[in-house]
This record gives sequence, structure tokens and C-alpha cells, in this order.
Amino acid sequence: MKITITADDYGWSPDSVDATSACLLDGSINNASLMTGAPAFEQALAFAKTHPQFCYGIHLTLAGRGQLKPAASRSKVGTLLDSDGRLGSLQRFRALALLGQIDPQQIEAEISAQIALARDAGILIDYVDSHHHVHKLPVVTEALNRVLPKFGIDRVRCVQNFYVKPAYSKPTYWFGKFQDRKLRERWKTTDWFYMPATLLETDWQEALLQRLTPNTMEVGAHPGTAEDWRKTEFDDIRTFSHLARAARHELVSWVDVI
Repeated sequence: MKITITADDYGWSPDSVDATSACLLDGSINNASLMTGAPAFEQALAFAKTHPQFCYGIHLTLAGRGQLKPAASRSKVGTLLDSDGRLGSLQRFRALALLGQIDPQQIEAEISAQIALARDAGILIDYVDSHHHVHKLPVVTEALNRVLPKFGIDRVRCVQNFYVKPAYSKPTYWFGKFQDRKLRERWKTTDWFYMPATLLETDWQEALLQRLTPNTMEVGAHPGTAEDWRKTEFDDIRTFSHLARAARHELVSWVDVI
């Protein structure tokens, strides 16, 4: 089976950048998704510039609990921002998006600005995913359909569809299945996507490997050392990559998985 392992939040904090960079260098992960509005983005960008052999994507960020800044001019993305001019909470974004109170053109403007910020710095962007997986919301999915062709990007993370523990009781599971079909109709993506719920799923690596089918899978993680849950994911993803190779699975980048 072909497996690609991606680190999200690349740029979140100095320690998470260091952890992700270490995983790229030792082969524990295959891709890193740049978070342009995060405090340590410049640190991540500097690594990417000097290590072009690795695969990079954009971790599209449209909600950030007031901790993350927009890439576009604030005057162009006002419906995405809180009173302090930062990207608002996930709850706010979801509610306004479902009510039709987020301007679709402003979503397009922010997505374009985030991709351009990395591309104009000389980084080849091969795929996109999103913070809190907001790209499964219809208004964001539609924005991707309009924006990504302009940048020549044709790979997008699918909605999570592989679980170690049953998820059928969650409304988001069924909503995700519907949106996943729309993503697959338009973009190249893996057959499966799994991301552990760190505090709820421990020792997931063996269970995941035992259930793999001969297709393609992306596994997501958030490596770090300063926060306990990120440290857990840092350790877990290294263990998983070792076990996957030992089981003769092929670990490849986003470019090579599809």
C-alpha cells in the first residue's frame, strides 16, 4: 500500500516547526502543510527554502480562534475576521458559513493570498488541506474549485473516511461522506485519510496497519514538543512510519502517492 504522512500546522510555533522539520529529515513524514498566518511561519518558510527536496502544501486557514492572521488585506476579508482583525473561531466560521453570511469572494481572496505567499517566496506547492478540515464545507469546496486551477494545484486532502474507532454516530461523519464525493469528483486525492484523535485514540498504529487495504492512504499528524498532545503525535507518527516500513508499505510524498 502507498502511504503518505503529512504534518499539519507547519508554522504554528517554533517547537512544532522544529519537530516537523526533524520528521522530514529522518523520513518519519513525507509532507508538511504550511500555515501562513501562524507565528512561526517564517521559520517554516526558511526551512522549506533550503530543503526543496521535500513536498509542501498549504494548510488553508480560515478560522483560528483569534490567534492567526489573514494573508490577504483585512479590507478584503472582513467577514472572516473577529473584532481584532484576526481569523475568528471555528464555531463562528461554521455558523456564518452555513447561514450564508461569509462572503465567498472573501474566502477565495484569502485562499489565493495564502497560496501566493508561499509560492512567491519560491516554494512549490503540491497540494492543499485545511485547518479544522474546513474545506469540506460547501462554500469552501466551491471556492477551491475556482481558485486552485489558477495555481496549477490539483491535489486536495479528502474528508476523513478511515477510523480506528467507530464514528457513525457523529453527524459530521455523514456530512463528510457527502462532501467527500464532491471533492473526489474534482480533485486528485487518496483513497483513505486518517488522523488520530490524540487524546481519545492511543496505540492506534498497530490497529491501523492491521486494517489497511491495497490502496492509497494519507495519515495526518501535528508534531511538536511543547504541548503534550503534539508531543504524543510527534512520537506516535515516528513509531507508525517505522512500523509501516517494516510491514513493507511504501511511504511516499503527495506527488507520488496518486
